Amino acid sequence: FMVVLDSCSHYFVGDGGIAHIGAALGKKGVILFGQTDPVEWHPLSRKMISLSHPDHVDRIDQKQIEAALFKQLEET
Repeated sequence: FMVVLDSCSHYFVGDGGIAHIGAALGKKGVILFGQTDPVEWHPLSRKMISLSHPDHVDRIDQKQIEAALFKQLEET
């Protein structure tokens, strides 16, 4: 599984183990957090962008998500 993840150049995932594995592999990514506190639980990588909404992950503004994704792709 980690070999497949390592072959990816970018990640777009919800909070969880895959986000942390991507950070450990030095990948760029966008991670979405719902009720989980991103300040406490974000991956330890400057290459990852964490977005959140205190009520539910579905309430993160789509334009904000798109901007973060395009930012990560532009810097490649």
